[in-house]
Amino acid sequence: MEVLFGENEQRKISFDSRVNNLIRIGRLQNSETDVVFMDEDVSRKQCILIYEDNNWYINDGDGENKSSNGTWFYPEKYFNIFENMIIRMGTTSFLCQFEQ
Repeated sequence: MEVLFGENEQRKISFDSRVNNLIRIGRLQNSETDVVFMDEDVSRKQCILIYEDNNWYINDGDGENKSSNGTWFYPEKYFNIFENMIIRMGTTSFLCQFEQ
C-alpha cells in the first residue's frame, strides 16, 4: 500500500500474506501494532487487515472494538479490499495494490 495523503505521504508498505495474515494498523507504537501512522486523528488501534481465502479484508478497530475515530467508509464487518481501493483514516489516505 502507498500513503497518498497525510503526515506519512509517499510512504510505501508491503505485506507478505505467506508470512503474516493479520496486520494491525494504528497510532500506538507497541508490539501489537504492525503499521504505525503518526497522525493525531488515527486511533491507537485503528483497523486490522486480514488475509483469508486469497483475499485481503479490512475491519475498523481491533476486531472486537471499533476505533475511536473511524475508518472511512465505516465497515460494519470485514470488508473485501479491492485493487486500487483508497482507504482513509484520520488525515491519512492510502492506496491498496496487490502483487502476484
